[in-house]
Amino acid sequence: MRNSDCELKLSCEMCTLSRSAGSAKVQMGHTVVLAGVHGPAEARVTQQNYRELVIDVRVMGVTSRPCEKERMSGIEKIVSNSVHNMLILTNYPRLAITLTLQIIQDFGATTACCLNAACLALIDSGLQMKYTIAALSISLTVPETEEEDFEAKLEGITPSAKEHPLTVQDENKCERSVTLALRNSSVTSDDAKAQVVTSHCAGSLTEEEFEFCAFFAHEIVGTIFDKYKQCLKAKLISV
Repeated sequence: MRNSDCELKLSCEMCTLSRSAGSAKVQMGHTVVLAGVHGPAEARVTQQNYRELVIDVRVMGVTSRPCEKERMSGIEKIVSNSVHNMLILTNYPRLAITLTLQIIQDFGATTACCLNAACLALIDSGLQMKYTIAALSISLTVPETEEEDFEAKLEGITPSAKEHPLTVQDENKCERSVTLALRNSSVTSDDAKAQVVTSHCAGSLTEEEFEFCAFFAHEIVGTIFDKYKQCLKAKLISV
């Protein structure tokens, strides 16, 4: 197995929305996602939970086509599960928040970009969290011959490579992809798999391949956490 030399192109900022408890804008490659947190506020009677916080995640895509809505529904489930695990829900009984994610540009690695935007917006909101996460999407290229090994690289799709943001990538390339969200911890690279809190695979992966992807992600996510720190520092300086 080998990994390609690649650079993570990521930029982010906090406090992008004036009428929200927390907000963030994250750009990964050419994909841009805007996140906003509204609440906590008293939950509706029909959704109240007397033990913990209620979280309503909404993901809005670039278009309103039925296939796009189905894909956004899948991203909502992934983000919702991740957020539920990140937050200390029992600190906010009978309350509810709405986490809205607007995909402004969609050029690949969309789920990872949504996870990063959601995490940064929650940090900005001041809600108590168990940990923070950083996510990225990894592509696995299947070797043409048995002698070759598969190649892992960051998923990155440039606008020139696609006629439309929702166009499927080149069918001649046999690629699988996995989106991994890793928590910020001090584990060593030898135990990188223990750092993974969310994973979503497009295609099947062997255990060996998954472990390699976790190691590959572990080597890169530090850059994302550094960007979080820079955003938070810029926010504190501006206050």
